[in-house]
Parts: sequence; C-alpha cells; structure tokens
Amino acid sequence: MLSNVQEKYPEEACGLLIGLIEAENYQAEEIYPTTNQFHSATRYQIEPVELLHVFNLMEEKQMDLVAIYHSHPKGPNTLSQTDIEKSNYPDAIHLLFSKESQTWKGNAFIIQAGTIIEVPILIEHS
Repeated sequence: MLSNVQEKYPEEACGLLIGLIEAENYQAEEIYPTTNQFHSATRYQIEPVELLHVFNLMEEKQMDLVAIYHSHPKGPNTLSQTDIEKSNYPDAIHLLFSKESQTWKGNAFIIQAGTIIEVPILIEHS
C-alpha cells in the first residue's frame, strides 16, 4: 500500500483490502490498488469499473471487504468530514496514509454513526 501511495503522490491514492471478517477480527488477505477517478490531491473516488471488479473477486473467493485505504498527501492524519460523509461500507476499516514533512504515517479507523474511532492494526509479513 505504501508503495502505491508514494507512486501516486501528489494525488490521493486509494485501494481495497479483501479477506475475512470474523467477530471483531479483520484479516486482510489481498490488496488491490485502484485508480482515483478524480486524480485529485484532496479527494478520491475509486474508479467504478475497478470497484466492481474487486467486488466480483470478493464474491468469487467468498471474502469480505476488510478495508479501504487512501492517502492525504498534505495531511491531515485523520479522516476528513468528506471521508465520513461518503463512507458507504460501515463494516470496513479505513486505512489512511498522511504525509508529514517527508514521512508517511498510517492510521486505521472505523466509522460508527458518523464518528471516527481509531483502531490498532497488526501487520504480519508472510
């Protein structure tokens, strides 16, 4: 994800993670970088054809939408009001990469009833 975020800079990068959600355990298995339809540094929308493609793969593989990621190339390191209002997948984690100085920072959030709650993430390399 980070390489995609860096590659798309200064635009907002975006993508989807699919895997399994069991109880409150989210386990991402596959990452799908997608195209930001807006090609903007301040907002994103996943290209609809790519979104449909990933959703078809999810169904085929019997997986869940675990997370949506995007970047804020110039901050802030939290979800914007637009991110909250445009959120269409309440069960998905929102991974956000923001650039502060020369360093990218990653945070994870869940949106519940219009409120953002930061959640911990564990990255395991296989």
